[in-house]
Amino acid sequence: MLKQGVILLTVFCITTPLIAGDGYIILKNQRTLDQIQRIYSEIPAVRYTPPSDRWRNLPETKKLLTEGERLRVVMLGDSIVNDTSRSCWNLLVEQKYPECRIIKITSVRGSTGCWWYKEPERLRKFVLDHDPNLVMIGGISQRDNISSIRDVIRKIRKASETDILLMTGAFGRVDPRDDAQWQRISEPNHYSDYRTDLEKLAHETTSAFLDMEAAWGAYIRECGKDLEWFKRDPIHANERGEQILGHILAAYLSMNPSEITKPESPGDCPLFTLSQHGCGRATGYSEFNKIVTLGTKTHVAWLDSQNDQFLVRIRTLDRTTGSWSPTYTVGRGYDNHGGPSLASDRSGYLHIVYYPHHHPFRYRRSVRPNDASAWTDEVQFGQKCTYSSLVCLSDDTLLLACRESSNQRWRLNLYQKPPNNLWQGPRTLFHGQAPSGYCRWKGTFALGRDGETIHLCFTIY
Repeated sequence: MLKQGVILLTVFCITTPLIAGDGYIILKNQRTLDQIQRIYSEIPAVRYTPPSDRWRNLPETKKLLTEGERLRVVMLGDSIVNDTSRSCWNLLVEQKYPECRIIKITSVRGSTGCWWYKEPERLRKFVLDHDPNLVMIGGISQRDNISSIRDVIRKIRKASETDILLMTGAFGRVDPRDDAQWQRISEPNHYSDYRTDLEKLAHETTSAFLDMEAAWGAYIRECGKDLEWFKRDPIHANERGEQILGHILAAYLSMNPSEITKPESPGDCPLFTLSQHGCGRATGYSEFNKIVTLGTKTHVAWLDSQNDQFLVRIRTLDRTTGSWSPTYTVGRGYDNHGGPSLASDRSGYLHIVYYPHHHPFRYRRSVRPNDASAWTDEVQFGQKCTYSSLVCLSDDTLLLACRESSNQRWRLNLYQKPPNNLWQGPRTLFHGQAPSGYCRWKGTFALGRDGETIHLCFTIY
């Protein structure tokens, strides 16, 4: 009984909010990273491309994500905002910017918008006392009251130089599968007055704007799942629906490499020696992808030759500081043909295959997202394989093309690994015709922009 009591007390401390008047101020994450990754693995991937100009009105947020130690965010609104917060989008963003800790304060009250929060004492308790760098205002309970939202922004800006993000609502009773309702969400000529005026207010107040309703609605229409599968009641998202909102918001606050500010007057890119032990084919074989960039990190893998062994190694460049990580050894190659193929999935985990020259492949996955310092146990697949081209599809399926030798015709084979599953295959794409059986395919994969179209280039030698 004592052990049960301790467990219950721990859960209570994590999830219980502070009560301010008849609203709630939640200071802790309501889910762990492992929990949200498990939930997200159950739903189709969220594919959302944020507007490229979004950082123009989020200067402090961008600076703190890439250069600062912490970013304080207040999420202000109703139960829909609370659902968005409960997705723990901040844990996803922290993976992209591991040097920045996001402190998330969720200030919410059921069915409430800025018409209630604008009262000075309430605004102090729910927003200003928390010294935010970014305030998100959203939900479905604003009562179309643009003037109250404007008043709240004015009072926040009077107290500090805080970034503001205005978000349209999502979920509620809206059904984006209905064409008439979808038209009001997606077509500017049919927007509601509130949707139009909210975006105008963002421009007027130099605030950022996120059309959460359009992004969420597009996902619901395309995902192939029923809307009710994402809801816990007629109004609110369940844990799966929360992850739709959270991944949209995380994508909005995540920078592509091209959006990261480059250092002033960089001059020529400096040379850096990765290793003094590279073998004759350390970075050989163009079909082996050996470089992956995620957020502000670039991971580079190669093959060393040291102490009579061929060693697969990897280092990481932090592009915000220009510093390289230590060298990490992933595993061993059979010979100088055994270099690595590297890929990453939508959660930021690294995947690597290596070792063979007419032997089974070795496969490992990084223990942590966007981190090459530790790897899962080695897994073998295939039989007499050589050369590899590895890609990760939009649903996190790994796809690998390789040459596989035999006593007869050598083949260009295909292996695949669905998420959380074993390697499957091979599927033979081509047979060679040489009398000796020998063939050098040099099969190379590339993905289309949709993450689903697969291109395969190969030679026959």
